Amino acid sequence: MALGLGAWMVLAGQKTSSSKPSSAAGPVAQHPVAAAKAVASKLSVHNNATAAGKPDAVARAKPKRVTHPVVKPVVAAPGAAPTTIASVLRQHRVAVVLLYDPQAKIDKVSLGETQLGAERAKAGFLRVSVLRQRQVLPFAKTYGVLQVPTILFFARPGKLVQKLVGYADQDTVSQAALNAARGLVTTGG
Repeated sequence: MALGLGAWMVLAGQKTSSSKPSSAAGPVAQHPVAAAKAVASKLSVHNNATAAGKPDAVARAKPKRVTHPVVKPVVAAPGAAPTTIASVLRQHRVAVVLLYDPQAKIDKVSLGETQLGAERAKAGFLRVSVLRQRQVLPFAKTYGVLQVPTILFFARPGKLVQKLVGYADQDTVSQAALNAARGLVTTGG
């Protein structure tokens, strides 16, 4: 009899707990399909709102064609010196471009060292004064030049192959120009 009474209590307890909906579960337990549809509807509205005008797949970016800025030397006799990177590269395998501040003492020294280093390596040389913002701005945008002095080395057909930031003596400039002529690339530019 005790066994029958215990079994009845267990079964009676299960019927009572399963027949009453739990108030803690809320409407999700009462109507799980309706709750799922409501969440899906909210997600769909959100996705449509945030993806408006965006393609389903991300298109690969087309590579940008790099155009080299036209550079006019600060002091040059008419027709005496090339004025663009392209014109220097027509005459030399490597173009060495110095961006400098003519009012800074170290930059005046850097100008002489860079020019001598370029001559030793038989490379072309251009200088660009930061005081001429119209000339230096394209270098800042295209090649990330943010500090002077900065020396850029271009090899045919016009690819930036090395960038030296700060002062560099003529030996360093000469070696970098020779490396550029040999096709040794040290920058992703």
